[in-house]
Amino acid sequence: MINRLPLQLCARLNPYKEQQEKLKKNCQDLRFNQNFLRDAEEQGVAPLLFYHLSKIEDIDQDIKKGLKFLCLRHRQANTILLSALSDITETLQDKGVEHLLLKGSALANTIYPDPGLRPMRDLDILCRPDSIKSAYKHLQNRGYTPAKTVVADNYHHLPPLEKKLRGLNICVELHRGIFPKDPPYYREPEFDELFNRSSPLTIKETGVTARMMSYEDMLYHLFQHGFRAPLTFEPYRLISVADIIILIESTWEQMDWNFIKNNYPDLYSSLPYFEYFSGWHPSFKKEKIWVPQIAPEQRFKTVSPYCGWPSKQQEDSRGLTPERITTRIRHTLCPDKRWMSIYYGVNGGNLQSRIACCFFTHPAHLLRWLKTDCTNYFKAKKKMCDS
Repeated sequence: MINRLPLQLCARLNPYKEQQEKLKKNCQDLRFNQNFLRDAEEQGVAPLLFYHLSKIEDIDQDIKKGLKFLCLRHRQANTILLSALSDITETLQDKGVEHLLLKGSALANTIYPDPGLRPMRDLDILCRPDSIKSAYKHLQNRGYTPAKTVVADNYHHLPPLEKKLRGLNICVELHRGIFPKDPPYYREPEFDELFNRSSPLTIKETGVTARMMSYEDMLYHLFQHGFRAPLTFEPYRLISVADIIILIESTWEQMDWNFIKNNYPDLYSSLPYFEYFSGWHPSFKKEKIWVPQIAPEQRFKTVSPYCGWPSKQQEDSRGLTPERITTRIRHTLCPDKRWMSIYYGVNGGNLQSRIACCFFTHPAHLLRWLKTDCTNYFKAKKKMCDS
């Protein structure tokens, strides 16, 4: 069971007094254990956890040493990854392939002061759809080989490409779109829209110039991909929360909030509830952007990920017992109210809104998944019969 609250409190960059006091209170009795470090690593926030705990006294020194080791390891890995990213960028630019850096590939070079603070599992690159196959070939000519991962023909990215560089396995995903074609069926901007609004960035380790989506489009992608992903995907990770909070707090005065409100209303209605995680920094004037909807005492609350159907659950050797089935049904029909507030953009503190979400919005979403599963089942059955 993950102790999420200390990790949530570190899913940000800029500390502030109240957040640091809450973090110290939740961490001062912690003693070194591998599970805590493993959870921080799995959630992608080990470097940020070290960044915040290093500023607080009376924290177990062995925990700090373990986190420092992980932080240094990520810094070294990211040095190699960004070197590979520079080579990929220059290759695609030389071949005239228009592309945009996504997620960590862009964020580590912009909103994070040290690239090592933003762990990366792979390099995500959005290509113009009619150029993606040629981009794939160009990277193969640079020594990348297709991974054994099976990817559907209509999926939003091609099979990953892999290459060993200085002992590190580099994984590259070339995207033809930014979202999968699954519920909740996102509004996906065309590549030309995204490219026309894009801005340049400099890859820190090499000085190579690349392009990334605008802050508004980036925020929309981070939210939909990182938190509001299809229910069958892995539960949200706290590094996705950190990306959103850091992007907002570092660029809120540059953001076109009217554009977000008009073009991405589901994002706009959900953002106030990110205050559950670690509050908002006092320098961020949220009152200028949205009406605050969370009472101060509701901040710093654990946001439990969705773990009902149709999410994929790893069952242990005991299998599905009646108790586990009951728990699964309960999590399906009555998920965490704070998770629902963010996922569906509803006021969890308002009883009427919660009832409407529990009895209408959430069940309707589950029905879309039931329809999708049934459609896929009959398609697979027909394919078997035809063969």
